Amino acid sequence: MQIVSILGIRFYAFDSTEEFKNEITKFFVGDKCISIFTPNAEMIARATEDENFRGILMRSEINLPDGVGVLLLSKKMGFNIKRFPGIEAMLEILTLAETLKVPVYFLGAKKEVVESMVDRLKLRYPNLVIAGYRDGYFKEEEEDSIIEEVNNSGAGILFVALGFPKQEIFIDRYKNRLNVKIAMGVGGSFDVLSGKKKRAPEIIRKLNLEWLYRILQDPKRILNRVPNLIKFIKFYFKYEYYEKNN
Repeated sequence: MQIVSILGIRFYAFDSTEEFKNEITKFFVGDKCISIFTPNAEMIARATEDENFRGILMRSEINLPDGVGVLLLSKKMGFNIKRFPGIEAMLEILTLAETLKVPVYFLGAKKEVVESMVDRLKLRYPNLVIAGYRDGYFKEEEEDSIIEEVNNSGAGILFVALGFPKQEIFIDRYKNRLNVKIAMGVGGSFDVLSGKKKRAPEIIRKLNLEWLYRILQDPKRILNRVPNLIKFIKFYFKYEYYEKNN
């Protein structure tokens, strides 16, 4: 395992999924909730100008190198790490949860999406203990009751699919109040696992072009992503300056 620091944000580059699972297993016997995030180019771009968001990523126990932007930056620093997509990390954790009988709670996406995903996961992981689930459409004043619901469910793992940056902010805000051992932000993983969206073919993933495949599935995404992607490109070419002044 290598640890690569970008803007003070630690990225854990695991050599294998087994190494990742061994590390995750340690947290099941811990006495606090740890957070797992999967920063990509857009999230790094935001971190360059949003100190609060940067702090959230810095406080996270594990940041996985999900996006190709992280790989490019790490290569510029002299590291050659592999991408570890958030959805694959989620699936590995679900496998562990099923084996170790750790109850799981799912929070996020639309009601029909999370319900469909749960139905599919019951078939894929017949012995998985599902503590509960609910959609991600709620008001801020409902958050206290949601935390209470998660804690009362007996869940040991919480997957949050509220999209960036809402899911990271939510997990960081309530980490000290959650009884779960692991809280992970998983972005659009619920959509894929529900069958609503298809994941890129393996050859596309190996070429680190999964981001392009997602955009082609939903071209409207590019309009929202362009500003942050431009910021990331600027950061990439001025990386040494940022590191010296942050």
